[in-house]
Amino acid sequence: MAIQTKVVTNVRLLAPTATKKRIGGISMNVYTSEKIRNVVVLGHGSCGKTT
Repeated sequence: MAIQTKVVTNVRLLAPTATKKRIGGISMNVYTSEKIRNVVVLGHGSCGKTT
């Protein structure tokens, strides 16, 4: 019995952008900068967040 292998050629190297495209089962909307009112930065202490 032969073992089948698959070569992955379309690996995403950059962070995903907010698009309407479904990636991993999560759907996100696209917003212009004029529509964005609040931004939250989350992370544990000493991880490089700036206040």
